[in-house]
Amino acid sequence: MSECVIDIGVEVEDTYINNDVEWMAKIVDAAHKHDTVVIKIFEPVAIEKLNYKGKKILQILAEVCETNNWPKDKFRFETQNLIQDVSVWPGTTVPYNNSVFLAGQSQPVQDLTKEFTRTFGMLVNRSTWDRLLIASNLYNEHKDISFQKYCNSLDNPMHMINFDFDRMLWQSSSAGILNETLLKQVANFMSSLPMGQHVYEILKGDESKIVEHATGESVTSFYKNFFIDIVSEKMITGKVLYFTEKSARPLMTMNPFITNASVGHLDGLRKLGFKTFRKYWSEDYDYQSGVPRINSIQELCAKLSRLSKKEIEQMYDDMKPMLEHNRLHYYTL
Repeated sequence: MSECVIDIGVEVEDTYINNDVEWMAKIVDAAHKHDTVVIKIFEPVAIEKLNYKGKKILQILAEVCETNNWPKDKFRFETQNLIQDVSVWPGTTVPYNNSVFLAGQSQPVQDLTKEFTRTFGMLVNRSTWDRLLIASNLYNEHKDISFQKYCNSLDNPMHMINFDFDRMLWQSSSAGILNETLLKQVANFMSSLPMGQHVYEILKGDESKIVEHATGESVTSFYKNFFIDIVSEKMITGKVLYFTEKSARPLMTMNPFITNASVGHLDGLRKLGFKTFRKYWSEDYDYQSGVPRINSIQELCAKLSRLSKKEIEQMYDDMKPMLEHNRLHYYTL
């Protein structure tokens, strides 16, 4: 019995596959030549949310199976999504690999001194529609108290074609928030780009070093100067749970965090034994998704922006035991 493995790897975004035409052609071609096709995705995507030209990929595969009189389990999925609903497609498995989240264990942060000159910090290498909304709001409303890296250049066509501006328009329009004010906010933010050098340019495209760089001293050193890390995980749609180096950094550096991710992300961290910050601010946003979650995060940032430097220092001193617990738990997990 022959088997073909189609390893898509990390070439998956929140709801679609990069170069989807090429990948779909490979998948269907392999199905005509082999008994089984294993589709491996090294990302925590909810496979039922993946689209191809406006149509769900699972629906397309179901139709291909019906047309060719194939059983559905001719196609099998492997994904990193910890809470993937395996009932959506037969033969779906979750061979979880936590190497991305735990990569920072190999290079513990040594300098934990804090000199807060900013309330918020947000570090973005790859632009997405949700990051663009949050980052542009920080820049326009809280610029003086925010430390930002958004490493996309207007004069780099590769950055711009993957900027996700079109999906930002679609998502904001669908949510009824697209107006002149929002467009001016985004345009004003974009006019300031780039904020920092893109990691692919730093590493000359060496993908194997990306996570190592992302948890290294050149990045974690920024955390001593801002109080709250605004974390933006990669996957935010559907029933998804996965932790990357983005969630690991504030644990390593003893910073509190606000996270844009899928529903229940903070609850997942708590189930792993980490502590979050319900004592200090509302974390109700963790039960929301999409634009409503982003709106709640922006409202929360507006409230926290009114904290004085003294209040921030007092709050940090009070939450230190929690932050020390998180750091120790991360390095021994």
